[in-house]
Amino acid sequence: METGLNNSVVLVTGGAGGIGETICRAFASEGSKVIVHYHKSSRNAEKIANEIGGISVK
Repeated sequence: METGLNNSVVLVTGGAGGIGETICRAFASEGSKVIVHYHKSSRNAEKIANEIGGISVK
């Protein structure tokens, strides 16, 4: 996926699982800094953020 967002900061709401997780990983693979937003799944969000070099926020 070519996003054109290399070196950009991207906030993905609902990024702790499902489609949101996939989107987080896709943006990270394109060189974006990813903020993984979560509502209840803090463990999943932190795990994903650590794996892709991003941060998690509630």
